[in-house]
Amino acid sequence: MKRSLAILCMLAACLSRAAAEDGRQTRWDVHLNVNDLRALAYDGSRIWIATGGGAVAYHPGSEESTVFHRGRDGLLSDSLSQAVAGPDGRIWFGTERVGISILDPGTGSWEPYTSILRPIPGDRIQRIRLGEDSLLVGTAQGFSIQVKSGGDFRLRFPCQEGIDPCGLPSFDVRDLASDPGGDGIWIATALGVVHRDTIGAGGWTTYADGVANPSATRLARHRGEWIAAFPEGVYVLRGPSGERRWTLLAAGMTSDAAIVDLLSVGDALYAAGGKGVWARVGEAAWSLVGGRSFLARALLRTPDGRLWAAGHDPNEAADGLWRFDPAEAQWRRHAFPGPSARSHYLALAFDPEGRLHATTAKSGQVPMRQSYDRREWSRPINLENWCFDLLFGADGLWMAHCCCGASGCDLRLVQGEQTLVQEPRNLRDLVFDADGNLWAASDNDQEAYAQGVWFRDAQTGEWTPITISTAPPGTMMSNRVRAVLPLGEDLWIGYRERGLHRWNLGPDRKPLSGDDGTWALYSTGSVFARRIISDAVTRLAARGNVVWVGTAAGLSVIDLDTDEIRQVGPGFDRLPMPQVSALLPVADGGAWVATGLQGRGGGITRLAPTETGFSFTTYGPPDLPNPNVETLALDPDGWSVWIGTARGLARLTPTPATGRGADEVVAYPNPFIPGCGEGIRLHGFAGLADGLIVNVSGDVVSRFDRRAAGDAVWDGAGASGERLAPGLYWIRLSTPDGLRSVGVGLGDGPCP
Repeated sequence: MKRSLAILCMLAACLSRAAAEDGRQTRWDVHLNVNDLRALAYDGSRIWIATGGGAVAYHPGSEESTVFHRGRDGLLSDSLSQAVAGPDGRIWFGTERVGISILDPGTGSWEPYTSILRPIPGDRIQRIRLGEDSLLVGTAQGFSIQVKSGGDFRLRFPCQEGIDPCGLPSFDVRDLASDPGGDGIWIATALGVVHRDTIGAGGWTTYADGVANPSATRLARHRGEWIAAFPEGVYVLRGPSGERRWTLLAAGMTSDAAIVDLLSVGDALYAAGGKGVWARVGEAAWSLVGGRSFLARALLRTPDGRLWAAGHDPNEAADGLWRFDPAEAQWRRHAFPGPSARSHYLALAFDPEGRLHATTAKSGQVPMRQSYDRREWSRPINLENWCFDLLFGADGLWMAHCCCGASGCDLRLVQGEQTLVQEPRNLRDLVFDADGNLWAASDNDQEAYAQGVWFRDAQTGEWTPITISTAPPGTMMSNRVRAVLPLGEDLWIGYRERGLHRWNLGPDRKPLSGDDGTWALYSTGSVFARRIISDAVTRLAARGNVVWVGTAAGLSVIDLDTDEIRQVGPGFDRLPMPQVSALLPVADGGAWVATGLQGRGGGITRLAPTETGFSFTTYGPPDLPNPNVETLALDPDGWSVWIGTARGLARLTPTPATGRGADEVVAYPNPFIPGCGEGIRLHGFAGLADGLIVNVSGDVVSRFDRRAAGDAVWDGAGASGERLAPGLYWIRLSTPDGLRSVGVGLGDGPCP
């Protein structure tokens, strides 16, 4: 018992220092859809899957799965094209653009295998064939053949577009295979199937006779013959030497099968395509396996005789891993946990129960809403219009829709299963004030459809529009409003192109009443005391007496106590891009700032206050799934930041507030045994502190409010008084001096 307590004590102390001193303690959790399956491999116990959102290891017996996403010293990309199990147990994942990542499952380590480091002709990997002593890699820029030598692969034959005069009809290599028992190579290219008898000698023989479109996608050796998939179907190469031609194996298969993968097992030939999986035994006609139509991209047969297919459905109803059950003659689908494939995030919000709600939208896709309870994602709910903001209140969930014409994109209130439509339209921003009144900002590319600012009285439920025509003459600059911020007696109005208004609402804090005060304009043309970095306001946020103004050209930070305005623009050691897309101020006087323009990158930057301004720490790929950040939300733990991007969602759990003074807070006794005293006390801070206790997974297990130094903050039990498992926990507290964090150990056994 004494030894375990000592270990807990040392670990708690080490974790406290590491969080303050070592940036590697920052934790990233990435959430991407992993049901867009592209390739399958089997290593004897697990099925390894290449998806459009990372790699998956699936155990058929237990149905347990592990997901791997892109990260530093890890998977090079989440967009995968190939999965191959090597003879040595390592798994090779081909990516769509950045080469190959090799996983050693035993150690969990990853090795990059790219055109910069290794002899492969390009990084757009389309096929990997791996043998005991050979490695064949087909890419969109050619292919390479490597052989084992001294424990590593050495280049034997290169064929790279623009460098090697290897005579291929097309360098777009879709598949390749060695001659059985020979020294030749077969290549399926975008302009036909070619063959060479001896590697490095002679020319290519092209086989295109018999097919209308020679663009081959797959090759297979079946019953001693070469089989290929072409746009019109599956063909076999037959005929005497010099007269060989492709013959369509058409009987039983529909002309729109769109075959993309072939699998030969004994006397059976399987083909996967847009209509499902087809089987042909011997010389019999094709039949649709299981009679089920779904888009199948890859095939696998495990040693137990099970047939597996990688599925993908743009509507998400038929994507995932499919297993054929011969006893019931039907397919069974397994979907992996994760968010929807419609992953262009626009809004994030937490409900009172701590569930995350998200909306996504992308051109050409149906917008949707989905929730996450930290265990699984709900089924997506399709929306009629794009939703740019979510806000939970006593009435339910408010959803701000934009950007339609005069008859669409209403504000919606979700109450249970019922959705109510409200009068305001084309909304981009929602916020409650201190009295529970709801404010909304309306914008549209066409001025006629923009509705300015809306105010909903919490007591009466009545809506008041504030527009050029309803506001006092000469006040409202435009009806195109991107953001609105009620703060005390003031309302801040951020215009799309006309700057920022500060409107004093008077003691009643309601608009268009008799005690309304002055309107003050902040713009690029204002006097120095009211000059902001750009008139194109994108976001507004506040904490304490500081207003954060996000614009298309950077950030303006207004200190209401001193009337000082700090301008923060883009730069190498500042913001990565000028346009601010989201703001999240924090207790230490800094903020998380998201920037980015579609197609031009960006990221999320932590601004931490210093004596002369701010320090800047920017995060981007590979930590972020995409550099274009659209929205931010603070986790209920009060610490982690959720980041919605143009392709995926991530949660960042940072180190304590730039480490400033993190080791000044001391927890005592540490470790602590529940029942041995009143609880854990904290020392090393002034004033009153609020805090959370979280486990190593980031789950909140308890809370405390307004505790002074020396007060007991935690008795070691869960929020409902339940007994918690011994181990390491974090106490995260917010003090007048900023955020603090300290690790504590929870022990068991008799009191010391």
